[in-house]
Amino acid sequence: LPAILRYFREHHPKMNISIVFDSPDNLIEKMEHNKVDLVYMLSYSTYDSSWQKEMEEKEPIVFVCSSQCRFAGQKNLTIDDFIDQPFFLVEKDAGYRRAFDTYMESVQKELVPFVEISDTEFILQMVAENNGMSFLPRFAVETRVEQGQLAILDVAEPQISMYRQLFYHKDKWKTREMAEFIRVAKMDLK
Repeated sequence: LPAILRYFREHHPKMNISIVFDSPDNLIEKMEHNKVDLVYMLSYSTYDSSWQKEMEEKEPIVFVCSSQCRFAGQKNLTIDDFIDQPFFLVEKDAGYRRAFDTYMESVQKELVPFVEISDTEFILQMVAENNGMSFLPRFAVETRVEQGQLAILDVAEPQISMYRQLFYHKDKWKTREMAEFIRVAKMDLK
């Protein structure tokens, strides 16, 4: 969203955007009751015949650490190599966190996070300062990886992906503003 909002501030400064953060289920319910125009979320692939899906992009979820961490740059790591490190994870109801917890249960391993918090920016800051590790969507960490603050770990398992999705209710009249948001969301903005 930050890149999309920067674009709108530059190209459509008079346009007002209201953002509602909530769980995918709550956002969908709000869309179905005409309380939000568009739903833009990261979750499992979601579909309903009453929705118009405009975008679905696969997003890998990755293990990340500080570029100063001893695991940065190592190849062929397993989760056992770093399971005892302090982890900063999103709350349990986030889709990719649930998928990670399900994987851990399936391999009979336990990772107890040091901190659970819904603030991804806080997690990124703590990990960049070499205070621990995390498991986050690749798009959320790419800028800091490019800046040399973070490193994505080379780990074979688990391979978890979610989908960035954008949709609205089929009965909703698509305004010019909605159409422009959809167009911009489909662009590769950084």
